[in-house]
Amino acid sequence: MTTKLCPSIWLVLGAHPDTDAVLIAEGLITALRRSGAPAVGLKPIDVGCPHAEDHDLISPDGDRLWQASERRLPPLVVAPYRFSPSTDPVSAAAAAGLELTLVDVMATVEEASRFGGPVVVMGPAEAEGPFAVDGDALSFARAASARVVLVADERHAARLAPLAERCLREQLSPMLVVHSATALAGAIHVPASATDRAAVATALSPSL
Repeated sequence: MTTKLCPSIWLVLGAHPDTDAVLIAEGLITALRRSGAPAVGLKPIDVGCPHAEDHDLISPDGDRLWQASERRLPPLVVAPYRFSPSTDPVSAAAAAGLELTLVDVMATVEEASRFGGPVVVMGPAEAEGPFAVDGDALSFARAASARVVLVADERHAARLAPLAERCLREQLSPMLVVHSATALAGAIHVPASATDRAAVATALSPSL
């Protein structure tokens, strides 16, 4: 793979909230960095964030993405909008008095891109749930010309098909990743035993 052919933005979405899509995002960042691209991770809007002892909100997913990324990227750039309520991003932002739009999400991508690229963006837990007041994560992907990575474990693999169909209708070319013992037709297989980003990167690398 040559970095010139890489999309500048990748959007990783889990087909179900229980899917560890962050592991796939970590592996994607690692695979891109192995290819020579200084990839960075981004969780624009994180919800259900716990409080640290200094009362700041912690983004566990953001920390994982930061660990996989070029370290010049400040942690607060990785996860800029952090909210305590465990709800969808739009509701969590509204509870804090904010109304975040797709333009606001794009601004977080632009900020992250100052420190490296491609930018691997983590979407909301519900792939087609609210992401910004004016669109969901796939609306963002279309606006940003992002490459979509749809992730499922074997329990929720059936959810990939309707998501992939919507992507195709909206002229998005999704990459399907199944984290299980067997892969669906046309999907990349990441073994269920692969529990670290290096192993996931190895599985993804031939397909980038």
